[in-house]
Formats: sequence, structure tokens, C-alpha cells
Amino acid sequence: MQSSSIDITETPATQPGLRLLLLPLVILAGMGLSVEAGLLGPLGVQVGHLWATLSIFGVGSAILFLLLLFSGPQQGPALNELPRWQLIGGFLGPMYVIVLTLATPHIGMP
Repeated sequence: MQSSSIDITETPATQPGLRLLLLPLVILAGMGLSVEAGLLGPLGVQVGHLWATLSIFGVGSAILFLLLLFSGPQQGPALNELPRWQLIGGFLGPMYVIVLTLATPHIGMP
């Protein structure tokens, strides 16, 4: 088991003003997951479940690419320096979207 070499005590989120700004954004992002569930079901029925998942991740990847392109150089550890459990999100994200796409039309959402 690897230990993390990232020091989280010096992050900008420790500033009280930034925490007050980020808290509503996190709540809105959680609410956005409910909206995403309502969108993925009908999209999966129309274009196919895997195409719906691919389209969601394609749009998200394009937006992240533009943010990365215009945000300048980023600092952070290489992927091989991170504990392996932190990389599980890369697998869980697509699984979450696939399950939403498959289940939403069958659980009462349009």
C-alpha cells in the first residue's frame, strides 16, 4: 500500500472565504447529478445506452480540454506517484453513468 506524498494542509480550500464559495458549488454539482440522470435515460433510449454514455463523456472531455488549454501550466504529481485507490474514480465515473443510462427509463423517469 502506497502512502500519499501530497500535502493537503496547504491547499487553497483552507481559506474560509474560498470554502464558503465552494460549498454552494458542491451542492449545485450534486443537484446536477439528478438532472444528468433525467437526461441520460431518454438519450439512451433514442441513441443507445453506450452512445449516450460516450456523448456525455465526450462533451465533458472537450470542456475539460478547453479549461486545461486556457488555464496555463498545472502542477501536480504524476499518475504513477498517486495511491492506486485514488485512481478508482476513473472507473467508477463511467460505471455510474452507464447504470444511470440503463436504469433511468425503467424506474419511472421519462
